[in-house]
Parts: sequence; structure tokens; C-alpha cells
Amino acid sequence: MLTGVDRPIPEDQELVEFFGRPAYLPVGPVRLALMSGALVIMASCYYEPNEGYGLEVAEPLEMIRTGDRRQDILINVRRVADILEQHIRARPEQWMMFHRFWPELPPV
Repeated sequence: MLTGVDRPIPEDQELVEFFGRPAYLPVGPVRLALMSGALVIMASCYYEPNEGYGLEVAEPLEMIRTGDRRQDILINVRRVADILEQHIRARPEQWMMFHRFWPELPPV
């Protein structure tokens, strides 16, 4: 299964620290991984002039389980956010968000 983790869905999101500020991040991918035992593999596509498109793939992420379902979701969404931040920092000019992400900012 492939899904985006940087697109918040109103009925499936949590406020999680993202680039130092609370942001709406979807929890569905983490919830699914916790329920199924699947690993999460983060990847991002990028473009390099004169080289074309490439794919950056992070190491598989095994979900942390504490015994508290809500805590498990929040901990693991934060870990996913860390990886997403790394991918965006590598090429910030190639990341665009068309949905409200940070609550203190006006809707787009």
C-alpha cells in the first residue's frame, strides 16, 4: 500500500510537532501499520536538473508499541514526521502543500 503522510484528512489527523510547530498530520498510515504489523517505508520523489527524477527511500520503520494505543499512534506519527522533515529539508524548493497544515496559518 502507498499513501501520502503530508496530506491531512479532517477526520483522521492529529496535531504533531512538524518543523517546530504543531501541524495537522494524518494518522491513518501509522494506525494501519500498528494494526497489521507492517513496516513503514518513507520515500520521496525529487528532480535534479540534467539528471531527471530520483527516489529517496528511508530505512524501514518498525512501529513502537507501548501498550497505550493513543500513545503508540502519537509516538509513531512523530517518528514519521521526523523522516518527512528530513526529506523536505533535503530539497525544500520541491515541497508544496495545498492544504491547511499549520492551524495558526490562514487556509489556502
